[in-house]
Amino acid sequence: MEPPIRTLARRAALALACAGTVAASSACGLVAYLKDGELPPDRDGAAPTVPSPSLSGSPESPGGSAPDGSPPGDGPSGGASPEDEPPAGEFRTGQVPAEEPVFDERSLGPAPPPDDFTASVEYEIKRFVNAFGMEYDPESAVECGDLAPEDGATGSCEASYMGYEAVFEVTVTGPETFEYETGRLPVSRAAVEERYRYHTGQEEVRCEMDEYTMVTSASSGIECVSAAGDRAVVEVSSDGSGVAFDER
Repeated sequence: MEPPIRTLARRAALALACAGTVAASSACGLVAYLKDGELPPDRDGAAPTVPSPSLSGSPESPGGSAPDGSPPGDGPSGGASPEDEPPAGEFRTGQVPAEEPVFDERSLGPAPPPDDFTASVEYEIKRFVNAFGMEYDPESAVECGDLAPEDGATGSCEASYMGYEAVFEVTVTGPETFEYETGRLPVSRAAVEERYRYHTGQEEVRCEMDEYTMVTSASSGIECVSAAGDRAVVEVSSDGSGVAFDER
């Protein structure tokens, strides 16, 4: 039996003077945590109802399930020795970043006026979806019903990102704070591979995933390899701050 799927949840303080800055997640008092439980029926990561993205390499299986089959056996964690053959398959070549890649929240534009509570919730969820995907989608959008800034008020928001959709359940916890929760969200293969190049120092890498794959936080089931023989499983941060690599 598969273990329960972890859903993403986040407590957000609407310190709007800080919103939209790269340091928002730390300087504005945002605290992330994980909540155990099964995915609600309407948040099971099913295929999007919107048309497929027009970007090249649009996902062939929008459900974003992990690749079939068991992961390969343990491989070298620090690169293969010369006699080892590189893993089979095609690698994608790119420049090794000089600095660790991070999502630039300035791409989101200015935050809404602080007296517009619903717009502020929409902005924060849009920020999180893009940061979790690690690639800015200029056509990403979030639409919420009218939310009252009153403790205990609830509502739903619909988010779209790279042609995928997700529903967020929002609970207001105070006049300037709220919590939100969703199931799986898409991550960008190009962004994951860029971070794996930085992690390994290798230009030729391959991550076993669609161009955008739906995942939960923690272990994603996505495996990345390099032409030098490095191998790791991708772990996605629950607070949208990026990924880590669990060496195999």
